[in-house]
Amino acid sequence: GAQSLIKVTAPANAARVVTSPYGVPIFNLARTNVAPATFQDTETFTAQLSRMRVNPDLLREVTWADMAGLSSNWTQWLAPDQICQSTDPAISNFVQQVLPANYHATLTPYDTARQLHLAVMKALSYQYPPDYYDAVGVLTAGKGDCRGYSALLVAALRQVGIPARRTSGFWVGGTWPGSNSLS
Repeated sequence: GAQSLIKVTAPANAARVVTSPYGVPIFNLARTNVAPATFQDTETFTAQLSRMRVNPDLLREVTWADMAGLSSNWTQWLAPDQICQSTDPAISNFVQQVLPANYHATLTPYDTARQLHLAVMKALSYQYPPDYYDAVGVLTAGKGDCRGYSALLVAALRQVGIPARRTSGFWVGGTWPGSNSLS
């Protein structure tokens, strides 16, 4: 695929990393020993995307050993939080029902993530406004909005040792560019 980055404004104290092969900048914020509190970082960008595709063959080259060797910049996204309760028994049971017992030996991290994604999509019905936003709440209710789907998937990924984090945002009013429907 291809994307043309038109403009980027980084968050304060961010390290700029240019990704290959397209030279697209991303920003990494390393947080250690952050006290429990609410904080906000803002990154603004404008991009034009076309022909974007995932290359599963490249993603399948990542092994569980590679995952275990990740730096703390990535492993910070394994810990449970109030929204993505990855160590809750309900999340553990969900993951155990979805994956084979020997998934580390039979599935790559990519294929594990893919199976969990499909299971989340199958387990939930879309509801807006949602009754719950957290992973356990939407799993128990069997329904949620995009935040709930994201919370459950992130909790399941963290539960198996795949660092994951939620991002959020929404389109307000009008039509999404290129579509004929209201969002």
